[in-house]
Amino acid sequence: MNTPVITTLCYIEDDGRYLMIHKNKKENDINAGKWLGLGGHKKEGETAARCLMREVKEEAGITLLSLNFRGIVHFVSPSDEEYMFIYVSDNFDGTPRLECDEGEIKWIPKSDIETLNLWEGDKIFLSILESSNQFFNLTLTYDDKGNLISSHDKQELYQDKHCISKHSDKIASCGKRALIVTGRNSAKRNGSLDDVIKALDEHGITYTVFNEVEENPSVETIMKGRDAGVNADADFVIGIGGGSPMDAAKAIALMLKNRGRGIDYLYENGNPSDALPVVCVPTTCGTGSEATAVSVLTRRSLGLKGSIPYKIMPEYGFSNIKYLRATDMQIIRNTAIDAFSHLVESYINSKATELSRAIAIEGFHKFRYVKEALLSKYTPNDDTLNNLLTMSTLAGMAIAIDGTGLPHALSYHLTLEGNIPHGPAVGYFIPGYLNAAGSLADLIFDVIKISDAEDLKELFMRLYHFERIDKDMIMRSINDVAGNQAKLDTAPFYAGKHLLKDMADFMC
Repeated sequence: MNTPVITTLCYIEDDGRYLMIHKNKKENDINAGKWLGLGGHKKEGETAARCLMREVKEEAGITLLSLNFRGIVHFVSPSDEEYMFIYVSDNFDGTPRLECDEGEIKWIPKSDIETLNLWEGDKIFLSILESSNQFFNLTLTYDDKGNLISSHDKQELYQDKHCISKHSDKIASCGKRALIVTGRNSAKRNGSLDDVIKALDEHGITYTVFNEVEENPSVETIMKGRDAGVNADADFVIGIGGGSPMDAAKAIALMLKNRGRGIDYLYENGNPSDALPVVCVPTTCGTGSEATAVSVLTRRSLGLKGSIPYKIMPEYGFSNIKYLRATDMQIIRNTAIDAFSHLVESYINSKATELSRAIAIEGFHKFRYVKEALLSKYTPNDDTLNNLLTMSTLAGMAIAIDGTGLPHALSYHLTLEGNIPHGPAVGYFIPGYLNAAGSLADLIFDVIKISDAEDLKELFMRLYHFERIDKDMIMRSINDVAGNQAKLDTAPFYAGKHLLKDMADFMC
């Protein structure tokens, strides 16, 4: 299969109508005869938003004044793979021309859209656009004749106030006996556990709740969860909470599929990533674990924290601002720092791709809109909460492509020894990392509307009140990472012990 292409598509709205193009002019056009929104292929180095604005100007002669990023659709066929960034807009300047070199352009009443010759997959995401105004991620698989053969090949993510009840059938498709993995209290307090149980009851699915997951879950907790799942004969796992319960759910699903193996299997290399199906319900806005195949665990006997060598991608992820609204404001700040750190480490990464950077840029736009609200002592409004959830998911999608980098690697001693929450522990090294990146960070600062690394440092100092951090602990982190060439190589510039120390000193 060829390298995935990145495209954009926008449904421009006016007076209950969408601006559509009938592809009836271009020879050998895969979309010949179809009606589409406006958009096209992203050029190398171009952001998805700038690509869309250029394409709309070229096709329809109008200027988009604002955009609402709604989701990403992953198209798969035997010969091609495409990631399409979906936008909507009702704010533009000019009068659309009626045709271009690709086809006829026409305003179509929304009520008439389904009468047009549309791709079958387009009907699915158009329905999502009309039923919700929140983020989604969808995979559509076509055969070599252009027939839709699957609308769920890899993963689906939904963000909506009623996403669990709306899509309870998708949860039911995962099995008949669920093991629900949570922390001790938050899932009950924010209503997420009740929503999941109602969805299971609706479909006659039995369940067992394992609510013993601690922050930075240990391998011993995973084995306790595995035993609970064995006793319940669970055939799928639902993780509810922040990164710890969701990461634990993935690891427990692995051990339930391999129930005859012992605790050492969690870190054995070379084994297949066979696991029971996993559903994730994030209730914070930091880890993006619902969008990654990573599970980070702690081996307390060794004083180590790190990812297991298995890739366990959740089947579905369901995000709801109702759960985030019930979260303590400081936890929201802490997890938002984590999400922003994921975006930075994905974008400034030696393994970064056009796709991971395009996703990260959309996440940076979300951070731009939430950063001031994070400073308030009051819970943010619904728009801000939605942006926080979307930022977290986009950050997870980005690091699922190229992984985390030096700031995460340096953070683990601060978390395990210094009891600093994971987000701020990583964030402590982010301003210094951006400072070391030089011009590579320019676009980030431009998008988030922060002048430089010093200004970001001041913001982080206001978001989390770092007390004096033990210098010996910092040096242990630096020495560990300096001896890990694979981790040093994640930086797209030379990184050695001196640079790591400069990153740490930047926050002093």
